[in-house]
Amino acid sequence: MKKMLVAASILVASFSTFAAFTATMTELEVKAEVAAATQRGDSLAQIAAAAKAAGVDAGFITAGLISSGKDAGAVTTALVAAGFNANLVVNAAVNMGANYGLMVAAAVAGGANAATITANSGSSGGNFGQTRASTVSGGGGSGASPS
Repeated sequence: MKKMLVAASILVASFSTFAAFTATMTELEVKAEVAAATQRGDSLAQIAAAAKAAGVDAGFITAGLISSGKDAGAVTTALVAAGFNANLVVNAAVNMGANYGLMVAAAVAGGANAATITANSGSSGGNFGQTRASTVSGGGGSGASPS
């Protein structure tokens, strides 16, 4: 009887970790839950598994863990090992300031295939590095005259 009670309490405790995350959480809510899970003493693996089971956005959980002070490489390894998409996790970590090559290595440590990981193209931010033609007639110029 004692063994059954111990097993039931362990089962309930493990489900309490999973109950906190939801698929519809905002980034701020994910960060708050990461803070609560960290304060409870949950490991990265436990947090990653709970977030994956709940369907939390890969970018949100990556950002939440890294911004809470967790090592970006350890976060990437744990999230990929939990089943998150390696590309999404690596690129989210890079967007948080992590080194791309180190994050690929961390993803591989979590079980990803390095050949399938691609760098974020940066196309979501709007034509960086491109020069647009002026649409204002007569404008432009620095005011300096050539000598």
